Amino acid sequence: MVSHDAVIATDHMMLQATELGVQSVWVCWFDPGVIKTEFDLEENFEVINILVLGYSNEVKSNPDRHVKAHKLLSNLVVYK
Repeated sequence: MVSHDAVIATDHMMLQATELGVQSVWVCWFDPGVIKTEFDLEENFEVINILVLGYSNEVKSNPDRHVKAHKLLSNLVVYK
């Protein structure tokens, strides 16, 4: 079972990464034994999750894009 403290710490690291302009993805499904072997970790280490960090090469979307594409409520909802 994952420690709640580890979950909170990972969430805060993701928030900080976003603030610094770094993208992140939280990997939860993996074989801990493979990670221990590949990274030559000591037996007493417990791998709980993996946080992948990096910079995207995608062009950022304009934050105002939704305002320009806004549809009127009257075009979406019918009252009877």
